[in-house]
Amino acid sequence: MTEENEAKLRALAPGKFKRLAYFECGDGWVGLLEEVIAEAKKRKLRDLAFVQAKEKFGKLRVYTNGGNPDFWDYLWRVETRSGSICEICGAPGKLRGGGWIRALCDEHGKISTSDV
Repeated sequence: MTEENEAKLRALAPGKFKRLAYFECGDGWVGLLEEVIAEAKKRKLRDLAFVQAKEKFGKLRVYTNGGNPDFWDYLWRVETRSGSICEICGAPGKLRGGGWIRALCDEHGKISTSDV
């Protein structure tokens, strides 16, 4: 993720990313992360801290300290959605294999050898 997008996300949730050194995912999922931050604010989860945001098995994983079961269920739904969004550009995509599973659009999927 670009430094600019990292700074943008940190500015949306001041103090919520203290333990998160950097985001380990592409810029295509910035919109999803913005939604997660907005949802946390809407739910007024004051004790919530984001510990890690990364790609794992082609999907966005967001790990937190704090929160509640309803919010963690919400994060699972975001994770599921991320598998159909290109991690690089944010366009509609699908999970693709070829060694490393990634969610990619058709354009960025050209670098992958097979669909999952």
